[in-house]
Amino acid sequence: MHLSRRRIQIILCLLGAVPFAFASAIAYADDAGSNEPSTVVCEGSYGGHLQGIASDGKAIFWSHTVQLVKTNLVGKLMHRIDVKNHHGDLTYHNGRLYVAVEFGEFNQPSGKSDPWVFVYDADDLSLITKHQVPELVHGCGGIAYGDGRFIVVGGLPGEHQQNYAFEYDANFQFKKRHILPSGQTQLGIQTAAYFHDHWWFGCYGTPDNAGLLKANKNLQLVGTSEIDFSYGIIHLDERTILHGKIFDNARRGKAELVSEIPKVKSVRGPILRVAAYNVLFGNWAEAERVGEMFLPYKLDVIAFSEVPDGDWTARAGRVLDMNYAHVGAISSADHKDKYKSILCRTPIGNFREFEINAKGWSPASVVCADTIIRGVPLTVLSTHIPGRPYVTDNAEGSAAEDLVKSVFPQITANNLVLMGDLNNIVGDEALKRIESLSLRSTWRDLDIDTKRLSTHKHIESGTESGVIDHIYFKAKGAKAVDGGVIYNAFNPPDEHKQMPRYRSDWRQYGKPLSDHRPIWASLELPREASEATTLIALGDSITKGIREGVALNQTFCSRLQQQLQRNGHEASIVNLGTGGERTDQALERLSEVIKMRPGFVAIMYGTNDSYVDAGKEHSRLSVNDYRANLVEIISRLRDAQIVPILMTPPRWSDSAERNRIRENPNVKLEAYVTACREVAKQNHLTLIDHFDAWSKAARDGQDILEWTTDGCHPNPAGHQQIAETIIAAIVELISPR
Repeated sequence: MHLSRRRIQIILCLLGAVPFAFASAIAYADDAGSNEPSTVVCEGSYGGHLQGIASDGKAIFWSHTVQLVKTNLVGKLMHRIDVKNHHGDLTYHNGRLYVAVEFGEFNQPSGKSDPWVFVYDADDLSLITKHQVPELVHGCGGIAYGDGRFIVVGGLPGEHQQNYAFEYDANFQFKKRHILPSGQTQLGIQTAAYFHDHWWFGCYGTPDNAGLLKANKNLQLVGTSEIDFSYGIIHLDERTILHGKIFDNARRGKAELVSEIPKVKSVRGPILRVAAYNVLFGNWAEAERVGEMFLPYKLDVIAFSEVPDGDWTARAGRVLDMNYAHVGAISSADHKDKYKSILCRTPIGNFREFEINAKGWSPASVVCADTIIRGVPLTVLSTHIPGRPYVTDNAEGSAAEDLVKSVFPQITANNLVLMGDLNNIVGDEALKRIESLSLRSTWRDLDIDTKRLSTHKHIESGTESGVIDHIYFKAKGAKAVDGGVIYNAFNPPDEHKQMPRYRSDWRQYGKPLSDHRPIWASLELPREASEATTLIALGDSITKGIREGVALNQTFCSRLQQQLQRNGHEASIVNLGTGGERTDQALERLSEVIKMRPGFVAIMYGTNDSYVDAGKEHSRLSVNDYRANLVEIISRLRDAQIVPILMTPPRWSDSAERNRIRENPNVKLEAYVTACREVAKQNHLTLIDHFDAWSKAARDGQDILEWTTDGCHPNPAGHQQIAETIIAAIVELISPR
C-alpha cells in the first residue's frame, strides 16, 4: 500500500509539522506513478552510515555513526553535531535523546567492548550526561524507551543462537537480562523501538536471517520477519511507521513511510526429538550400526536399555555427533551387559540411578540425568522394568507402581521424559499408574493404534509381544507431533554378525539389530518453554547434596525447585554439583556448562579449595588462585551472556574434625569467603552469603553440627537453611517487572 499525497499532508499537519511544500515533496513519487514508497530523505551527506532514527513528533533525529543530525519531518536539516565513533541507534524520551554508544569492539568475547548510553538535549543536541552499561559485553548498538523502561541491545558472536535485551530503569540501573530465542542473527541486533504494546528489534535481514524480531511487553519473542530493519524503525501514528534505510554508498540516510505494521511469522515452540531402544546386549549389532540407523531422525536424546557397559553408548554417539553419554551401574536381572544408558546431543549431568523393587525379575532400575536442549531444561529417565507376564490387569506390586511411589516423588523437574522397555502394553493397569501422574504417552498423543504394532519379537517363538516400549513425557503445554516404531532397524545384508538363537528362516527378512524395534517421537513445546528461566547450580558435594541421610528431593536444589513451583514461577533448577570439586576443576568443565545455555549459574566453591589434606601444610589451592579462578569463571559466563551468581559456602561446625594442621577448617575457609565477597563486589554480582548466615545462626546459639551429617555436609535441615537463604535473591532475579 502506498501513501497518497493527501494522507501524508494530514499526518504532518496533525503532528504540527512543516509547510505543505515539504509534504508535497515527499508525496511527489506517488503522484508521478512510482512504485517506490513515500520517503523522507535526511538532508546532507555524512561520514558514517545511518545507525538509527527517532522522532518526538515534531522532528526526526538521525544517528550517522560519527554525526548526530536533527531534521524536520520532511528531512530539512535543523542541526548537526560531530560525535565520537561509534554512535549507534537512538530513542527519544521526555525532551532527551538516548544514544547507544560503543567505543570498543562489537561481536567479540567479553572484555573488548566499552558500552555506553549518551544522553543529549533534543532541542540543540548538547550532551547532558552519559551512562556506562557494562552488561553489553559484545557491544552496545541499539536502544528504545517504552513501558516505563529502557531496553538496550547490541552485538552477538557467531556461535550464539539467541539474542539478549538488557533492561534498565530511568536512572540506568540494570534490572534484568531478557533472552530472545531467535536463533543466530548476523551481528546481533542493530535497532530497537516500542509501539503498539510490543518491542521491535531490527537486524540485518536476509531470507536466512531474521531482519525483524517482535516481542511482547514482557520481552517474550512472538514473531520474526526477514525484512531488514537494521537502520531504524519508529512510528508516527497508529498506522504509520518510518523504516530507516541507507543510499549513496551508505553516506546518506532516508526513512520510508510504511502504512501498516510489519507482518511477522509466529515463532514456533522448540522441538525435542527423542528415541528409546532395547539393544539386546549389543549381541546382534555393533554400536556404529545402531548409530547409522538413527541418523535420519536427527535425535536430541536416546534412552538405551540392555546396553553393554563401557563405551558402547559413546560409540553410537560418535556416529550421530551426540557426544554426551552416561551408563548406569545396575544391570537388569543381574545379567551381563543389560544396563540402562542415556545418549544426548547436549551436555548432561546430575546423574542418579534408582533401583526398582517389584514383582518379576530383579534388580530393575531407572537412570536419570539432566540437560538443557534449545533452552528447555529436561530430566531424562531411561528404564527397563518387568511387567508382563508378572502384572497385567492388576498394578499392585508392579515395577510401574514402584516408579510412581518411590522414584517420581524425588523428581522435581518441570520437564521430564521417561523412555524405555516397560514390558507392558497400552491400557495395562501398570501403565495407567504412570499416566496418573500426568505423564502423557506419545502413542496416545499421536492417536496411534498400538494393537496393530509391535516393538518386540520373541527370539525363540517368533511371537510378537505388541508395543512394550514407551515414551512418556511431562511438560506444560507440550505435545507429541510425530513418531512411531522404526521397522527398518536391520544390519546390512552382507553383515556377518553372529546371531545365536535366531531362526535361520527369519533371516530372509533381514538381520535385525535387536529383538526389539526402536521407537521415536518429536515433542513440540510451547514457545515460552525456551524462554523460562533456567539456573544451574555449580559446586562441590555440598551442591550435589545426595549422600547417606540426604535424598534427592531433600537437597537445596530440589527444595528451591519445589518452592518456585509452589509460588508459580516458571523456572528450573539444574544441579551440576560434583563431589570434591575445586574452582580449577570447575574451569575444566565450564565449557560444558556454557553449552547448556542457562540464564543463570550459581557458583559455590571454597570448602575444597581451602582444605588442608593429610601430609600437607597448605590449602589445596591458594587464596589468590581461588580468586583468579572465580574471576575467570565469571568472565567466561558473561562472555556467553549467562548471569553469574556467587555464593559463599556454609561454615563448618566448630566441632568438625580438624584438618592436617590441627585447625578447624573454618580458619582457612574464612579467607576464601572474604575473597568471594570481594570478587562479587568488584564485578557487581549478586552475592548469597551462606557463611555469614550460618555464622549468625551459630552466634545465636545454633549448633551447626545439627545442620550437617558430619560437621561439613548439610543434612536435610541444613539444605533447608541454604534454600531459605537463596530463595529471595533468586525470585528477585527471575521475576518479571
